Amino acid sequence: MVKVRVVVMAVVIGMLVLAACGGTGGDSAAVSSLSLNQSFRGAGISFNYPEGWVVDEREGAGVMLASSQSTLDNMTGSGSDILPAGELGVVFVVLPMADLTGMYDPMTVLERMYLSALSQNEDAELNDPENVTIGGKMCARVTGSDYGNDVAALVVEVSEDALVALIAGAAPGEMGNFDATLEGIIESLSYGA
Repeated sequence: MVKVRVVVMAVVIGMLVLAACGGTGGDSAAVSSLSLNQSFRGAGISFNYPEGWVVDEREGAGVMLASSQSTLDNMTGSGSDILPAGELGVVFVVLPMADLTGMYDPMTVLERMYLSALSQNEDAELNDPENVTIGGKMCARVTGSDYGNDVAALVVEVSEDALVALIAGAAPGEMGNFDATLEGIIESLSYGA
């Protein structure tokens, strides 16, 4: 999940939404205890994130959050295919319910969108998708590896009017180091910002 691949995945999710409606770092101890004392508001969502992390809102490609500028650079096209050790990158895509004809719950959206997009990458290794609750929000989640990085894809029900798809990537073997931080970000996530 790096370079243009992150942007491409966000675009693929957007295209699948249109098709559905008929349209054309640090060590793990430090990571798990990060304070989410910064706020982002834009693109219809708001969320909290750790100090020193960077946010980039891109029209048509969602919102990107990265633990460093170099990780954001990797996500947007310059840099290595493998994310650096101790770093996390996340893409947020807002999915208004009005655009999700016939897809009203996080698991259905996850299965139809992200899993079908990943099936085009024969090197992707994914665990079975699961329903989870994070901060009182219903979510569907799948984890595994894609393009040499650990990945987690989540679809979060943020309101009656919208879901938010998140695609997170970390260096191989490191996604678990970011579980608490990612869950805290999801807990703070709201729609209508």
